[in-house]
Amino acid sequence: MLSRRSGLEFFVPEGYSGQFTKSRNECKSDMTLPKAEQRVLETPHGKAIGASYRWEGGQYCAIHTERGLVGCGIFSVECADEFNMAFAIAKGTPQSLLIEPEDLYQAKIVAVSRAAQQMGITRGMTGLEAVEKMLAGPSAQ
Repeated sequence: MLSRRSGLEFFVPEGYSGQFTKSRNECKSDMTLPKAEQRVLETPHGKAIGASYRWEGGQYCAIHTERGLVGCGIFSVECADEFNMAFAIAKGTPQSLLIEPEDLYQAKIVAVSRAAQQMGITRGMTGLEAVEKMLAGPSAQ
């Protein structure tokens, strides 16, 4: 079903009786929904958007910059290459889960798309080093 609020039209799932909140990009509902958060990260190299998604049995997180993404192992470098997107992928372990975007700062990069390689991002860097490379240089316009 389509709904209209503040001049915007959006899809509302059948049976949804919750409310959208303005303080965060979260939904409250009678339905069981995953926890979804997005926030501005103030890194030593500039601002980025941090995202974290959690549900029973799983989670993923990412740091979005204007030039690309540093994310956990759920993301696909092959798909990023197909669309010429800059992705640097870190992998958590059962002892060191990647849940919050800040968890990516010290995580080691294990896979890099071709577009990210062109920015100087390599396997073995930390996530924060990859974010630094993505925040440096000209923006992708």
